[in-house]
Amino acid sequence: HGVNRNYVESDLRGKTLRVLVPMLEPPYVNYMNITTEAETSKGYGPGVVMEILREIGSKLNLSYDLVLADTEEWGSVVNGNWTGAFASLLQGEADILAGAAIMQYERSLVTDLTYPFQFSETGMMIRSPEKYFDNTLLIVTEPFKWEVWGLTAVSIVISGLILKAFTKSLCNASEIQYTWFEAIWVFFSVFVQQGLPVQPKSWTCRTMLAFWWLASLTLIATFTGSLVALFAVDKTNMPFETLEQMVRQVQRGQYRVVMDQNSQSRTQMIARSDIQTYKDLWHEMKINNRSVFVDGLESGVRYVKQNKGSVLLGPMDALQTLSFIDCDVVVLSQGILPTYM
Repeated sequence: HGVNRNYVESDLRGKTLRVLVPMLEPPYVNYMNITTEAETSKGYGPGVVMEILREIGSKLNLSYDLVLADTEEWGSVVNGNWTGAFASLLQGEADILAGAAIMQYERSLVTDLTYPFQFSETGMMIRSPEKYFDNTLLIVTEPFKWEVWGLTAVSIVISGLILKAFTKSLCNASEIQYTWFEAIWVFFSVFVQQGLPVQPKSWTCRTMLAFWWLASLTLIATFTGSLVALFAVDKTNMPFETLEQMVRQVQRGQYRVVMDQNSQSRTQMIARSDIQTYKDLWHEMKINNRSVFVDGLESGVRYVKQNKGSVLLGPMDALQTLSFIDCDVVVLSQGILPTYM
């Protein structure tokens, strides 16, 4: 191993290690303090990585000098030399890099990576949709399609005509006579669960109305349940839901990809992928310049909020944490580029 220092546990006990934090990236690194007093004061933990360091420190009697890097850059290989935080580690300026680093082959050649503590995906964050395609004035009609409403109206009219024909043929049996309008109104009254001022006398007409009552009860129960579900469930219309749909939007020039310039790992994963969808995405980013690189995730969130038609790609957990405290942005449910942290 290129940099295996062969640490002995007994030599580590009681020592102070220099810890370099490339960036504050919730929920991995929330703040630069691992003491329980700081956690009590702030009301939330220092982050997954900080808590792991604290646990290791308590077991090995270690203390740390926590230093935040000057630039939020993990680093990569440029002309055979490492840059960013990994360069500081290789040059002996730090003993540990504390953060959620993506496991990559090049990194494993020059550093000792810990066992993965989390399987993470890349999330897609966009500005919260401002337009809703549902007509608010007609929202009570949403439980049924317009075809259902139309067929129901046709059924009421046809049933009224049939009832008129029945009553006319039973006039000699002293059956109540309805006009064409009154016959149709009978079934409309049944449909809206209202009583009838004048009931037919014959079993033929009464049976017909009884079946209509049963049908209307079922229909109204279905309508009521669907309406309750409509108000209870969020029906936000997203511009896209999947990676393929997002790529098509980028190809049409409707969206631009935003990525953190300090973490090139995901950019490299897109560039090196053999999957056609990622090839198409990289073509749009590289050749058609439909990409923007920002300084940190928080800058990316601000860019997405200020520029409609932007999608920020970043660690799913970090983006979800940022979206929880800012309802102007939303993270899509589907994740891409799964990696070990």
